[in-house]
Amino acid sequence: MNKNIAPLILGLLTTVVFSSCYYDKAETLYPGSCIVAGSVEGPQYTNVKAIINSQCSGGSCHTNGGSAGNFNFDSDCSIVTHWDAINSAVSSDRMPIGSPLSTPDKQTITDWINGGHSYTN
Repeated sequence: MNKNIAPLILGLLTTVVFSSCYYDKAETLYPGSCIVAGSVEGPQYTNVKAIINSQCSGGSCHTNGGSAGNFNFDSDCSIVTHWDAINSAVSSDRMPIGSPLSTPDKQTITDWINGGHSYTN
């Protein structure tokens, strides 16, 4: 009888161990975290980064060493982490000063934010 129980216990234990494993998504577990190493830059993010680099640049703005409002977007992680500040600035037409974003640029940023505001989307 003990010979029949051992495989049953082993099978049950294996089932429990493997069914408890799942794929963790860092942003879900650690909001505000940023992991881009080894990831492929997504097309929406690529477009948003291009807009930020062209519209938010200069020493008194947010790129090329600038950190207006304590936001510097020289790194991918900074852009991804501060998506909410970018969203706020875009939706309120606060930025960029003197040269408002075009409607297509605003839509590009909004689409990225609504799509999950990650590096890979």
